[in-house]
Amino acid sequence: MTQFTAESDHAVILIVDNKPTALRMKSQLLNRQGYRIIEATNGADALTVAAAERPALILLDVNLSDINGFDICRQLKTRPETQFIKVLQTSAAHINAPDRMRGLEGGADAYLVEPAEEEELIGTMRALLKLARHERDNQRLIERLTESEMRYRSLVERMPVAMYTIDRDGRITFYNDQAAELWGCRPNPGHNENRFYESHKLLWPDGTPLPH
Repeated sequence: MTQFTAESDHAVILIVDNKPTALRMKSQLLNRQGYRIIEATNGADALTVAAAERPALILLDVNLSDINGFDICRQLKTRPETQFIKVLQTSAAHINAPDRMRGLEGGADAYLVEPAEEEELIGTMRALLKLARHERDNQRLIERLTESEMRYRSLVERMPVAMYTIDRDGRITFYNDQAAELWGCRPNPGHNENRFYESHKLLWPDGTPLPH
């Protein structure tokens, strides 16, 4: 998961640039904004540091000495440990629309042409960090909901009586073994042919129909 506090200004940023002057200027700028900075000067180090530190965002220059930024981004986005890290690619050489498209299609979350205005760079980074925070919160919510659903299903499966659930359109979403025994078959969850399966019937314990 991305490592940053509730305030995006305290996020960990990995800056990747093989030009000492540009690297120093970017680090100073982001330090003034309150970010914690990690630096890398080549693609191999960037991949290693990203996997070890899990920064919130990588400010990645395309023109590196060993691996170009396009390939680095592609590798980052295909590795489980780094795929959720936000990547902001920058370049002073690859500035045409096909270059920007290549970067975005390769997994970059944003692409800026250098030299970029400070306000544009900071604004883009803050937007990406905000998006990352929302994605992290959504993932945690999904995990909690999944855990809750698993507990619910486990409870229903252990119930000594027939139980099942349907969605708002009447399609069966889940049922336990007792329900299948009562029906004498196992309907396919989510299929339209099982809409309101048996749910429109009300029966007494002995099977006598009960009017609604």
